[in-house]
Amino acid sequence: MRTILLLILMAVVPVITFAQSFPTDPETKKYTFQETVNVDTLSKELIYERSKEWMGKFYNSTSLDFDDQETGKISKNATFNVTITYDFKYKTDYVLTYNISIFQKPGKYKYIITDFMIYDSKNGAKTAQSLESFYTKMRSQNKADFVNKVNTEVNKTIDNLKSYMITGQKKNEEDW
Repeated sequence: MRTILLLILMAVVPVITFAQSFPTDPETKKYTFQETVNVDTLSKELIYERSKEWMGKFYNSTSLDFDDQETGKISKNATFNVTITYDFKYKTDYVLTYNISIFQKPGKYKYIITDFMIYDSKNGAKTAQSLESFYTKMRSQNKADFVNKVNTEVNKTIDNLKSYMITGQKKNEEDW
C-alpha cells in the first residue's frame, strides 16, 4: 500500500511543480502581464495624468522612458528583488528588471509588463539574461516558489496601479 501511495505522489508532484508558470505573449513568446481595464467615468486626459502621477509615486522617480500624450502611451523600466533558496540553506538575491507601459483611451487603459531580465545581485547587471532563458535553466524544485515570488511582486504593482487609477491616491500598504 505504501508503495502505491509513493508511486502516486511521484507521478503527481512533477505535474504540480510544472503547472505554475508565467503568462506568455503568443506572438513574442515573452513573459507578459497585460490587461485592459475599464474606468468608464474617467477621460483619456485624466487617465494619462493619473498614469504619470502613479509612475512617479510608485517608482519614486519623475522621469519616464517614454511619454507621448498624443498616442496615449507612457512607459518606464523598473526593478524588483527576489530571493531564491537552494537546498534549503543557500540563498541568492536576484534583481529582475522589466518594462511597464500604460496606454490610455477614453474610459479605459491597458498596462503591459514585459521584457523581464534577471541577474544575480552579486554579479551585477552585465550578467543579465532574459527571464525566459533563466526560467528554462532553473532546477524544477525551485520553479514553483520562484514563479510565486515573481507573480506576487508583479501583482503588487498591478493592484497598486488599479487602485490609483480609480482613487487618484497611492495605495497605503498599511491599510487593511
